[in-house]
Amino acid sequence: VTASQAFTLSSPILKDSTVIPLKYTYSKAGGLNISIPLEWSNAPEGTKSYVILMYDEASSDDNGIYWAVINIPSSVTSLPEGVSLTSAMPEQAVELINSYGTKGYCGPNPGLGKGIHKYKIAIFALNVESIEVDGIVSAQQLLNAMDGKILGTAEIPVSIE
Repeated sequence: VTASQAFTLSSPILKDSTVIPLKYTYSKAGGLNISIPLEWSNAPEGTKSYVILMYDEASSDDNGIYWAVINIPSSVTSLPEGVSLTSAMPEQAVELINSYGTKGYCGPNPGLGKGIHKYKIAIFALNVESIEVDGIVSAQQLLNAMDGKILGTAEIPVSIE
């Protein structure tokens, strides 16, 4: 794979900035809690499924998962805005329980006056059609479930102020 063909993840809402617009944040932070639109391209050869993980870079207790979607079919190359917990989510895909204890997307809520808070959105290309995870999963548990199955990873750093 050449540099021009690298596995990439992007979002149309982040063209000129890495700052997440307010509407994609948690309702208690003033947002609408709408899932972020994502697009990816140039998956590694042999990709059979994808996993998406949005997490808090600074969370030391592994409680900073805002969105985790597993078993996204390899034919899918994007998730539209607001897809979480709707029929527009690919049929085989499974949304896991986030750190707020609810299923699906839950926008970040760092608290007022805490300055810039950093997050990452990552996509993992896997060599299997599905992985099995149950209940509330930490980022480390999800990585463990993907161990030996990851063909490639792409990520975008994001923040809110």
